[in-house]
Amino acid sequence: MSASTLRGTSQNRLSPGVILAAVCIACVLLPISLTGASVALPDIGISLHGGIAAVQWVVNGYDLTFAGIMLAAGSLSDRIGRRKVFAAGLAVFALFSLVSASPAESP
Repeated sequence: MSASTLRGTSQNRLSPGVILAAVCIACVLLPISLTGASVALPDIGISLHGGIAAVQWVVNGYDLTFAGIMLAAGSLSDRIGRRKVFAAGLAVFALFSLVSASPAESP
């Protein structure tokens, strides 16, 4: 392959500012996504009448699921392209963040 093929054409290239913004958004969202389950842990414990050791498995399950999805996304990005997978992942994360932030109805 030639060097021009590896770099891509000028039509496929994004400006450095757009790339920097996307990377910064991802760097901010990653810690937020991993701490979400930890913040909700006391309420989950009260609702399920469990101790902190038992409810810690909620965080472990969340982190394990997150790691599995990241591995699958890495493999998928090799097949269909990292930009498409990144954009789809960001859209799904934003959608579910909005859904989870909506106020819950009280019984």
